Amino acid sequence: MVLNEGMTTNPNPNRPTSRYYRTTRARSTGVDVTTAHGLELGLDVETEGPWYNVCDTHGFICSHTSLALARAFASAPEEWCAVCRGDEPAAY
Repeated sequence: MVLNEGMTTNPNPNRPTSRYYRTTRARSTGVDVTTAHGLELGLDVETEGPWYNVCDTHGFICSHTSLALARAFASAPEEWCAVCRGDEPAAY
């Protein structure tokens, strides 16, 4: 891809450039969940991940070995977010 002078490869500077970065709303709980590569989120991909789900409402993070697993778990944050599951009270 050839860029014109002044153009960047990322047309939206608020969104990280990644092969996959998606925020969706989980129907089961109503919270927003982001699925992305750990490097885009500033997380350690050497010991965990490299794919992550983040419960944007409660801040809980879950690592996965594949994008397919991360996408599957994005729709069920009650399985990995302690607040969505009811194990911990919400901090707000």
